[in-house]
Amino acid sequence: MEYASRQKQAIIHSQMLKELKQQSNKSIYPGYTRNGQLGEYITKGDVYLGQSKYNLAISTYKKALELDPKNVHTLNNLGNAYSGQGEYDLAISIYKKALELDPKNVHTLNNLGNAYYKQGKYDLAMSTCKKMLELDPENVYALNNLGDTYLGQGKYDLAISAYKKMLELDPENVYALNNLGSLYYIQDKYNLAIPTYKKALELNPKNVYALKGLERIRVSQSKANQ
Repeated sequence: MEYASRQKQAIIHSQMLKELKQQSNKSIYPGYTRNGQLGEYITKGDVYLGQSKYNLAISTYKKALELDPKNVHTLNNLGNAYSGQGEYDLAISIYKKALELDPKNVHTLNNLGNAYYKQGKYDLAMSTCKKMLELDPENVYALNNLGDTYLGQGKYDLAISAYKKMLELDPENVYALNNLGSLYYIQDKYNLAIPTYKKALELNPKNVYALKGLERIRVSQSKANQ
């Protein structure tokens, strides 16, 4: 699964953008307003983060934190900006600070789990996923991270189980279908891998991961028939 890391990075960025979109029309914390200097900093930081302009996001969020050091939203997204730069130790320290203020914040737990995963700290990523699932048993992001962590550990049957549960909740999740197809391929279960990849392609005909997966199966079957 040589493309797994790139696909994981893409899904992390997608999750971050969805999180920003969910926050855009909500009161982010008690007393929040988009008016005034604090609101301006937070709004600008969110825009920079969504554009992957991480240095600008970091400097802007730091200005917001000077005005409100306990702003969980800002801490969480500052961590996301550091994570986007690959500064995972810094991101983790920021996420932990946010969780001290709001231990049940599933967004921050999700981001913390992603950072541990990117560092290859699968045991810590696993425990973070399980905390998320205790708070929200049907959290698709948590199930996604659980599957990814099992995959990283080589626990393929457990990864398959996590992705299947994820697909029960979100049947059109292409990321889960891609990884499920790849796991079936690894286990030589081509009869399961092929329809899984094809379903992913029905949802996204330009899905390069599924296309590559089907091509690998074709090559493997061709060699086996020689």
